[in-house]
Amino acid sequence: MQHFLLIPLAPFVCLSLQAQTPAPTIAFDSTHHDFGKISEDHKTAHRFIVTNKGNASLNIKEVRTSCDCTNTTVGKTTLLPDEGTFIEAHFDPAGLMGNVRRTLDVVSDDQANPVTRLTFDATVIREIMPSGNAVVFEKVRRDGVGLASSASSLATTRR
Repeated sequence: MQHFLLIPLAPFVCLSLQAQTPAPTIAFDSTHHDFGKISEDHKTAHRFIVTNKGNASLNIKEVRTSCDCTNTTVGKTTLLPDEGTFIEAHFDPAGLMGNVRRTLDVVSDDQANPVTRLTFDATVIREIMPSGNAVVFEKVRRDGVGLASSASSLATTRR
């Protein structure tokens, strides 16, 4: 009889032991940010909030960026259960133009999710935004004395 009682209880004992195994769980308030329109000389930053939702310490091992235009600051690299910190992405759009998407890969010891990808977008604008193969100068001084009464156009060629 005792064998019959132990066998039906075995799955519950195994499930109970698995649920109590300590493990960190990484969680973010958001994994994407849109800076909107920014000028190429406007350095900007965004803080992603990270929390350990698990029941063991979480270690942030590394944050990899997709280009040299982005660097990061991490508030804390070891988080106790229910503790939070920030990962701040600093973006320098110098030399870039148009729609830009960059990524940050956060490497941690969360076995279920060892790499979390964070992204941000920006539309980098310049004072002069080339369009097509012509640049139009309106109200440009032609003779250094007065403003031209009509628009001038300068054609460009590709080399």
